[in-house]
Amino acid sequence: PSFAARVIDSISRGQVARRADPAPSVAKTSHSRAEPHHWIEVCSRLFLRTCTATPQVRKMFSMAMWMAALVAPLQLVAGDMHGLNTLEHQPAKVMAMEGHFESHPDGAPLILFGIPDREAATVHGAVEIPKLSSLILQHDPNAPLTGLDSLPRAEWPPVPIVFWSFRIMALIGFLMIALFAAAFVIASLRRHERYRPFLWAAVAAIPLPWIAIELGWMLAELGRQPWAIEGVLPTFLASSSLSRGALWTTLAGFT
Repeated sequence: PSFAARVIDSISRGQVARRADPAPSVAKTSHSRAEPHHWIEVCSRLFLRTCTATPQVRKMFSMAMWMAALVAPLQLVAGDMHGLNTLEHQPAKVMAMEGHFESHPDGAPLILFGIPDREAATVHGAVEIPKLSSLILQHDPNAPLTGLDSLPRAEWPPVPIVFWSFRIMALIGFLMIALFAAAFVIASLRRHERYRPFLWAAVAAIPLPWIAIELGWMLAELGRQPWAIEGVLPTFLASSSLSRGALWTTLAGFT
């Protein structure tokens, strides 16, 4: 067999892209389980799009889609658990993420889109669904949710970037679930090579998980501002006193 065929066969048998580092948290564990299958999926997409759809490639694609179809919806469950935890320990982050400048004693709406204005303390042109935010965050549509008006302005996170980071990340997540669902159906029907536009879309979607991860980190780190430790240690006291040159030298050395 050719070199490419041997590589494909090795990947399909799980001999490539294994991760040895065990992850303690729910999110890290789910990502570590899915990572080899994501790389299998990436390789199979590229081979399906550019090469002959050999049995090995079809096997790679089907195996990755089975795994993705099972794991991707679990991210919604993990996200719900993480959201409840964040609401308890970092409520200002959730307020900014939801765009809730005002408190809602009788159930908070879910703002789908809008333009958050930190200075005016409002979301311009908000498109919202009544009481859905309370249902998601408290599992009760009439549960009260406090807003940023309950906090001093000095303790507000940068609302616009937190607001949009969450929405773009969530949109990517739902797009990936839809892509995996479509791929699962196509793989089950053994029609991989017949849907060329889908294969183009699958290849174009390869960077989306990394974009979602970076947006998640932005949401996590910017959403907790101005605190390094919520309510205990402000960021300006936790930041390093090293010079910019020393920091760049350290980063370059580790890199």
